[in-house]
Amino acid sequence: MPTNATDPILAQALASIDRMLPVCLTIKKKGTARGPVARRRIFGDDKVQVLLLAGFSYKDLVARSEKKLQKMGESGTMYHDLIEEARQQGNFDVTLKDACEAVQEVRDWLIRAQGEGDPNSPPPEGLAFEPLVRDGHVVPGCKVYVGAPHPEDDRAPVPGTVYLHGLKLTEKVLEPAPNGDWIAQSKGKTVAKNLLRKKLPVGRYVSYVLLPHEAIFDVGEAAVKAADAAGLEIPAGVADNLLRMSDPAAPAR
Repeated sequence: MPTNATDPILAQALASIDRMLPVCLTIKKKGTARGPVARRRIFGDDKVQVLLLAGFSYKDLVARSEKKLQKMGESGTMYHDLIEEARQQGNFDVTLKDACEAVQEVRDWLIRAQGEGDPNSPPPEGLAFEPLVRDGHVVPGCKVYVGAPHPEDDRAPVPGTVYLHGLKLTEKVLEPAPNGDWIAQSKGKTVAKNLLRKKLPVGRYVSYVLLPHEAIFDVGEAAVKAADAAGLEIPAGVADNLLRMSDPAAPAR
């Protein structure tokens, strides 16, 4: 079998990802569905152009995130900083207890995530996925849904669909989501956990559904040129910090 993906042309294009490489992707996000099926509304389904790094080791990413969390804890101000940042964003209900529990749960999750499993992607959370294969070669950072179809739900995973995992460097919104973003009312601990994850390398992890004939992307040098032509700007220090994952001896920042 040449590939386990439905779209062989897409699989061929992704096959050039043989190590950690930049990918410039233009895609409409899947977004978040809310409400009953008959009156369901979709939030956060912007059309974006995003520059990301694909083909990285997920376990290395998690390990570096754990090291950074440990370093943050050595500062002595981590809990206070989380509470203060939450207040600056209008969340005044985050307590010291929330911050402490958030840090402990994120630390526990980082330790568990370094256990058994595919080193190049996170656990599939109960869904049936397998690595993308083309001509007998596994494409790092790409998964294919191989579970059961659910034709009654137009948002359910479709067998043979490819999912691309990456680390987002920067993003530009081309077409805003018609309904905007979904804003959930989160408890204090959840707010603190979300803030903490954003400070870690793993906080830049993203996953995109690559539907046949819809996703437009470039890989490697072509991706850099496409991002430059589109005016995508990478925040200072982001690319350097993520690229350091290619050097296991490099300290986390």
